[in-house]
Amino acid sequence: INDTLGHAVGDDLLRVVAQRLTRGLRPDDIAGLTHAKAMEPHVCRHGGDEFIVLLNGVTTEEDAARAATRLLAILAQPMILGTHEVFISASIGIVLYPRDGEDLDTLLKNADVAMYHAKAQGRSRFFFYKESMRAASAQQLSIEHDLRKALEGEQFELYYQPQIEILTGKIVGVEALIRWNHPTLGMLGPAHFIGIAEEAGLIMGIWEWVLVAALIQHNAWLAQGLPKITIAVNLSSVQFSDPALAARIEEIAQVVGVPLDYLEFEVTESMLLVDSDAALKTLMALRAMGVKIAIDDFGTGYSSLSYLRRLPLDKLKLDQSFIRDAGNEGDVAITRAIIAMAHSLKLAVVAEGVETQAQVDLLLSLGCTTVQGFLLGRPLPAAATANLLRDSATNAESPVAHRSDTSWTNIMQAKPAAVVEAKRNDDTSIVASPR
Repeated sequence: INDTLGHAVGDDLLRVVAQRLTRGLRPDDIAGLTHAKAMEPHVCRHGGDEFIVLLNGVTTEEDAARAATRLLAILAQPMILGTHEVFISASIGIVLYPRDGEDLDTLLKNADVAMYHAKAQGRSRFFFYKESMRAASAQQLSIEHDLRKALEGEQFELYYQPQIEILTGKIVGVEALIRWNHPTLGMLGPAHFIGIAEEAGLIMGIWEWVLVAALIQHNAWLAQGLPKITIAVNLSSVQFSDPALAARIEEIAQVVGVPLDYLEFEVTESMLLVDSDAALKTLMALRAMGVKIAIDDFGTGYSSLSYLRRLPLDKLKLDQSFIRDAGNEGDVAITRAIIAMAHSLKLAVVAEGVETQAQVDLLLSLGCTTVQGFLLGRPLPAAATANLLRDSATNAESPVAHRSDTSWTNIMQAKPAAVVEAKRNDDTSIVASPR
């Protein structure tokens, strides 16, 4: 917020947070507190964007958890700062005296460890301090130290997971996913180090490496005679909040020598809602350069029909949580509504995390024909991905059911009656009719 709206707005935000913390936590709000009237909340700003809440009279984890839940709910409500509406989240670490420390310094250090553990687990949550977290904190420092050497040591590698049109078997896109070939810990996925890189201020360098590597790889595949294909790259909130993002991307594309028509950025709903006006400006600049925009993990944030209508989007990526249990009526109803809404807005839909035949059957019956997941394609290195692209192009006109890949055979054998194949012309047309 300091970077996009200015430090004055950032200061206003801190004042609003302080007011909510002091006024919003009344003893009666913590239902079940044994001695509610004895609870005395004290709030102070610890520095930066960190606050300390001291709850005298709260002695059990149950009561502390009620207080933390209340604080998260208070801070999750939208904030009006001048002409801007912003959303924030909080991470909370909790310690109990004297269990977790008998002096102030120890209590604060342990609360800090628990808070960073909460941030690492996805934010908008709280954790109680445990001694095992200190070992995890030491490992985090070690990873941060190694990260500073990883770029220079060329220890990163991109893997690519295909996005597949089920009815034809055609690969219509790939998502670039970073891997770290750590010298002692082996191959690490992004969940092990991206959060640490953000906290340490290293994410911009890593992200630029990902973008450059993906664009260079796109050119390499074209040189091999492979078809043009969209490569998706994830944007974090750090990059998205940079007002110079579009200019930097254009500069990189010119240096690499690649058009941006086949580049797609994946953003999350929460990133779009921090400052919708700034988000709109950034997205418009990216779209003007030819970049495609997809919303990742759609349905898990503060979904708003108004921003879907306003923002220049191309694709929704349906979060895997909605199809994990293909027989859950509530999830099926939400999935059906999201797909129908996306189609009405002329947005493409890709279902993430597809791992079972039942999920494929469900998605086809609801009109979603493009999937990404372990069932049909795990993330692979560039060379193996090139082989997939070559096979996809070679067999594009052959019936999917005749391919040697048993996954495709199983899918086509179980294809629901709601799917109707139209006659082929120059471009194969497929109509999926949900019911």
